[in-house]
Amino acid sequence: MDNSTKRPQPTFASLFRLGSILFVVAVLVYVLFYSINGAQPNSFAFFLFCYSLAGLSIALASGGIVDLVIHRRYSFDRWTAGKASLSVVAGLALTFFSAPYPPFGAFELSYTGFPLPFSVTLTATTSSYFTSFNPIALLIDCIFWIALAYPAVWLLGSAITGDLRKVGLLEGVGAAAFLAYGPYPLWKVLISTGVFSLLLMALGPFGSLLVLFLFPGLVAGALLAVRGHRTLGFTVFSAALLFVSLFELAVLAALLNVVL
Repeated sequence: MDNSTKRPQPTFASLFRLGSILFVVAVLVYVLFYSINGAQPNSFAFFLFCYSLAGLSIALASGGIVDLVIHRRYSFDRWTAGKASLSVVAGLALTFFSAPYPPFGAFELSYTGFPLPFSVTLTATTSSYFTSFNPIALLIDCIFWIALAYPAVWLLGSAITGDLRKVGLLEGVGAAAFLAYGPYPLWKVLISTGVFSLLLMALGPFGSLLVLFLFPGLVAGALLAVRGHRTLGFTVFSAALLFVSLFELAVLAALLNVVL
């Protein structure tokens, strides 16, 4: 067979980015549909789906690393290493910036960490307290935020250098995930101040999620389209809409659980 007719093989970049996106989705499916909506689908199929998705993401990322070591088709220059380092720093910073805003709470319990609370403090009526720490949850949170920051930093760096034409669709999907979920701590802070109280009451739970979490992806997609990158802009907006739909489905599941 002629080599020119062969399909291009997945490389480190594509496998690693796809693995990062699947890991983010796996964690969010677990958190949104198990932890915060009250329904708690304690079923073997639910856990199998979440853990299988997480396992697939790790396998894809590992395959990308193997491809990097064996085939050497991806070179780390100074600019690439800088963006990778900035992604790690940004992810770690977001891990602790989002920590005071856990996805759920309970009476006499205070949580720390997002998306998975890695610290739980029990406060008794006698004002004594006990704090438990989960290093695995902290590690998952760190990987989650680094995986979110990685494509966003890559897209931003390409935009700064005027090299957006080399940005693939997977980078666009990853950036959309960051634009959908990354602002969570910021929105949490603003909502706690009462700034959006009237708006949230008027829009309801579904409309609020669309406005708050879809808005960054809509703006980014429109800016990319205006600059002539219509396919990338449409990809960012469409992926952001799909990611925000996870929130919508979780809210719907919670409402149905309350009604039933």
